[in-house]
Amino acid sequence: MSKLSQISEHEKPSIIRAKLPTMIIVNPRAKIGGRKISWSPSTLCFVLDEDQVTHRLWITNRCDRTIFFHCCGLWNDTVRLGASWCCFPRTRIWLPPGLRAPLYVRATPRDIISPIPDGVTFMQIAAAHLRDNVTGYFSIPIKAKFLKYIPPPVAEGE
Repeated sequence: MSKLSQISEHEKPSIIRAKLPTMIIVNPRAKIGGRKISWSPSTLCFVLDEDQVTHRLWITNRCDRTIFFHCCGLWNDTVRLGASWCCFPRTRIWLPPGLRAPLYVRATPRDIISPIPDGVTFMQIAAAHLRDNVTGYFSIPIKAKFLKYIPPPVAEGE
């Protein structure tokens, strides 16, 4: 039984985040070592109120070979309830050994009151040695806190 199926449905997203893998290998013959790709900051944290917020993420290639990166989008749709999200650039990024490249994540809060106080999602990145041969995926955690959240009123008898 996998670790993900053992997680209770009522556990908080932050606990689930710690149990998800950060690197999934697709082709074991041409694998990209998980410790040879690094990013900074390790977790993107958004505090959203009225204005649009953009964060920059640096991905560093510490492999001996050139790597192509491509942002595949977000994994968890819970954070989409409070804001709309955009990851860019949407094109493939060519990254030679020893260099770093920026990725940007933009969050635009919804005009209405947020139905959730906070959320955790992951930005999924595909990595490849050749242009069209994806050899691995890794995910970068994103935490969001929505200041427009108003807790629902509690009835007097409860």
